[in-house]
Amino acid sequence: QRKQAEEERTQALELSQKVFHSSPLPTILTRLPERTVMDANEAFELMLGYARAEVIGRSISGVSIGNVIVCGEP
Repeated sequence: QRKQAEEERTQALELSQKVFHSSPLPTILTRLPERTVMDANEAFELMLGYARAEVIGRSISGVSIGNVIVCGEP
C-alpha cells in the first residue's frame, strides 16, 4: 500500500506540473508568508518578459508584474 500511495503521489505531482507549465495563463507559485517565487510558467515569461530563472528565489515584491491577484492574502 505504501508503494502504491507513493506512486500515486508522484503521478499527481507530475500531472500538476504539466498543467502548471502548459497553462496559457501567466502563473507563478509563491511560498507564503515570505512571498518567494518558487516557479513560473512559460506564459508568465512571454507576457512579462522575465526568464523563469530570473524570478525563482526572489520576493514577489521585487518583481514588477503590474496587477496581481495573490491567493492566500488576508
